[in-house]
Amino acid sequence: MDKDPKPIGPDDAADLLEQRLFNDLQITSRIQKIAQTGYSKVYKAHSTKFACDVAIKVIDRSLMPLHLAKNYLPRELKVSQRVRHPHLLRSLAIIHVRQFTAIATEFCHRGSLISILKTIGRFDEDEAYRLFRQLIEALKYLHDRKYAHRDAKISLSTATGT
Repeated sequence: MDKDPKPIGPDDAADLLEQRLFNDLQITSRIQKIAQTGYSKVYKAHSTKFACDVAIKVIDRSLMPLHLAKNYLPRELKVSQRVRHPHLLRSLAIIHVRQFTAIATEFCHRGSLISILKTIGRFDEDEAYRLFRQLIEALKYLHDRKYAHRDAKISLSTATGT
């Protein structure tokens, strides 16, 4: 009597995802974990395919509430692939392996606005004006296309320039 094949567990799926990331994104550096939430981890790596450092958000859908995994996540992925605006991050690649979804974007070297504020204390008036204008332009772009950002906050805002 033949034995049933061993089911693929979370560790095997994670290994498969890592292989796909290295192959599909042409990762040439060690992947560094830089953040973690309840159901996702964010990594930094270098991609020769995109010729830049990338941030890779790996979401374990099995840990998400079902309504988020079925309704919110697919919409977020669709929007992130469609946006084309200088002040919005666009998905460079989306990879699905078993219960995992990986989203690759350009890496923002300056970090989030909240992390910058914690470091420097405050922005001068000109810098605050420039950043606020960019945030408003990005939100207007989304609203003009009938997208609503339901979770806009400074900790989700990133700084890419100098």
